[in-house]
Amino acid sequence: MKIKLKSTLENYLFVLPAFVIFSIFYIYPFSQVFFLGLYEWDGILPTKTFVGLSNFKDIFFSDPIWWKSMLQAGWITIIALIFQNVLAFLLAWACDREIKLKNWYRLIFFLPPILSEVVVGLVWQWILEGNYGLLNSWLNNLGLAHLTRNWLNDPKTALNCVAIVHCWKGFGWGFLIFLAGLQTIPRELYEAARVDGASSWTA
Repeated sequence: MKIKLKSTLENYLFVLPAFVIFSIFYIYPFSQVFFLGLYEWDGILPTKTFVGLSNFKDIFFSDPIWWKSMLQAGWITIIALIFQNVLAFLLAWACDREIKLKNWYRLIFFLPPILSEVVVGLVWQWILEGNYGLLNSWLNNLGLAHLTRNWLNDPKTALNCVAIVHCWKGFGWGFLIFLAGLQTIPRELYEAARVDGASSWTA
């Protein structure tokens, strides 16, 4: 009984640092935003007027811009859930094979999540910039000048560009998780599958 209790406490101690960090940087700010939403406040003067849930009522029933922003956020989320996870799995599957320089590939694929948002923003702004951007330069060199545009300012492409950047920034975490899961599969099972006639994809 004591051994089981000790093991349980050790497990909680391992989780505790992550829980504390999550609480400080996610739960506490979210709760503060919610409580501030219960007041009418200009953000400068210390005096606040309690208004209850009227601010939330105005957002849900009287603010079409909020609903439009939610639809755009939902679209980005759907794109991220589908393409980010598919891309992460395919790259993890490729790096789990016996290929050359796979350790370098792993480092490169995990690089985007650890880059700061400022660096990511500057890099993609350089790529998608309308006049001298790298993407438009490639299109011009390929003879596809009719496809060039100001990607971030065009209403038809801006949201999809943001979704692509979001996928690129976050797929590394999924890549790491999928790769860790694939590496737990014994190599003997792959060898047995190949003996039974499985292809490199199905194996």
